Amino acid sequence: MKNRALGIWMAMVAWMSWGCGGTTPGGEPENALGEEQQALVSCSTSCPSGQSLSCWGSTCSAADASYVQCDGVYQYCQPTQPPLDCSLSSESCVSLLGTACSPRGAQRKCCMEGLPTGNCTCTFSNQWTCTIPPEAP
Repeated sequence: MKNRALGIWMAMVAWMSWGCGGTTPGGEPENALGEEQQALVSCSTSCPSGQSLSCWGSTCSAADASYVQCDGVYQYCQPTQPPLDCSLSSESCVSLLGTACSPRGAQRKCCMEGLPTGNCTCTFSNQWTCTIPPEAP
């Protein structure tokens, strides 16, 4: 009876020590939190407008002068505006002022006295509002 009690006691000690941080069967350590580690990668590109795009993620791709993508989220280069032709009356600040525009917050240059010196912004009411920089003294 004494040997049987000693055997049970030793089995319990062994079982308790295994449950308190011992090794798993097979001798491989187990990751207690079940976490998986992944390396981060980065992608970047330069846009024709001079803007740079970059991102970090577990996966990424990029197309020169077009976009970057990390973990399925895309960032695109803003389209460049064609050069301003001040010989066209439609490019004058006066012609653009108050006309319809989209999207809100868009910006563009406009011509004043034959020079591309004005700036227009698409307002919240979807109309162009234009400003002309002051002349230098």
